[in-house]
Amino acid sequence: VPISNGTPAASQSVGAAGTSFNDVACINQSTCDAVGSVTGGTGTIETLALGAPTGSTPTQYPLNGIGCVGASCVEVGQDPGTTQGVVYNGNWQHVTGSNHLNKVACTSASWCLTVGEQGGSTTPGVFSVISSGTAGAAQAISGTGDLTGVACWGTTSCVAVGTDSSGTNGIVVPIDNGVAGSVATLTGEPLNGVTCPSAGYCIGTGSTGSPTATGFVV
Repeated sequence: VPISNGTPAASQSVGAAGTSFNDVACINQSTCDAVGSVTGGTGTIETLALGAPTGSTPTQYPLNGIGCVGASCVEVGQDPGTTQGVVYNGNWQHVTGSNHLNKVACTSASWCLTVGEQGGSTTPGVFSVISSGTAGAAQAISGTGDLTGVACWGTTSCVAVGTDSSGTNGIVVPIDNGVAGSVATLTGEPLNGVTCPSAGYCIGTGSTGSPTATGFVV
C-alpha cells in the first residue's frame, strides 16, 4: 500500500498466490523492497517503484525482515528444514543458536543487528550482530521471549522489543555495541515493533492481546 504524507493509496495485489509480505524497506525515495513468504516454504523479495511492483526475486527460505542503508540490504528469516534463523545478503548464512529471525536494522552497509528467538515458544529472545557481511552466533537475552522488533542509531546503538517468555508481557532491551543491557518489562503489553527517530528516543507499538485488544504506543 503506497502511503503519501500519511494517506494510504489503494492496495495492490502483489506476488503469486500464497504470498504473504512481512516487512518493507526503501533503498531511496522511489524504490523499496518488500520481503515475505510463499506457501510451500520459500520466500520472495518484491521490488516496488513508486509503490508499483517491478519484479519478484524468489528466495530459498521465507523472509521476515529487511534492513537497508542505501542500496545495501540485508534480509532475515527462517530455514524451515533446520528450524534455524537465516541471514541473506547475497549469500545465505544460518545463525547458530536461533530458531528464527524476525527483524533487522542497519546503521551502515557493514553493520546490522538482527533479533528473533532461540528455540521457539518459551525460549529466550536472541540477537546476532552482522559485521562486514558476516552474521555472528545468536546471543540469548535472559528474561526475554520472542524479540519482534529492533531499531538502531549512531554506529552500534540499538533497542529491541518483544515479549517475555510467557508471551503476555512486553519487554524493551538496549543493545549497545553487541552487548545487551537491562531488560525492562511492560506488564500485559506485548510489543511488536519499534522505531528510533533520534539517538536514544524511540517509540514502540503493540497490543494488549486480549479478545477486545486495543493497540498502544510507548
